[in-house]
Amino acid sequence: MTWPMALIAGVALGAYRRAKNPVSRKGWTIRVIPSESEHRHDLKWIWKKVMCEVDRSDHDGVHLLLAHPRESERLDFKELEDRSYRAVWLSTDLYRQYGQPAFSDAINRLLDFEDEWRSRIRPSINSPLLLPEGAFRAARHASDIWQRARSAHGRRDSIAHVANAISRFRQEYRSGGHWIDEQELAFRHGSPHASHIPCWRKRKLTCNIPVGFHFDVRHERRRRFRLKGREGWREFANYTNVDPHGFIRGGS
Repeated sequence: MTWPMALIAGVALGAYRRAKNPVSRKGWTIRVIPSESEHRHDLKWIWKKVMCEVDRSDHDGVHLLLAHPRESERLDFKELEDRSYRAVWLSTDLYRQYGQPAFSDAINRLLDFEDEWRSRIRPSINSPLLLPEGAFRAARHASDIWQRARSAHGRRDSIAHVANAISRFRQEYRSGGHWIDEQELAFRHGSPHASHIPCWRKRKLTCNIPVGFHFDVRHERRRRFRLKGREGWREFANYTNVDPHGFIRGGS
């Protein structure tokens, strides 16, 4: 079985070069991408390296452990996150300690949490987390399960809270083997359609998505309906197909 990968990105180049004891952990592949130079921490440069590594990864999911000395700049890169992986930002007082016992201990504690996240939250094919966020219309109290799954970190009780929210979502919106949203739109697993799609759309929240996997969407009462995909709203008389990332694929 392929191990998951923890990709530690943005650690200080000087600390990376001086390190004599790189981080290791049984059951995980660990890769490190340091900053560009001793005095330059260019997030765009680091992010390109990260995305190249993510795109060619054949691991069982990628967990990004991101480091940067200026917290104010991190928000500028939130929009670049593509939802195929897990992303956790390391504290600013930790990122320079790469190669020291304190850093290794902190990463192992973090991966303890990630192991639990994988066992209790990481989606499978029948998880509501594979539904396209935004396209599937849930009530306000239930519409944040995707964000909660992405942002859960640091506290053990957050795992239980998110897992319970996912379970309640399933009870509320799962019926007859498919999902039905607040607009009475039924999301059913469609027969796989083989097609070329970008690497990042082959995973969601570290879950590997089968080739051609999508949802067939119809109104339960065979009415016209509107669906909000990643490209915006579209209207349909009969049906449409949408993938887990919200990209609409045809319809009528």
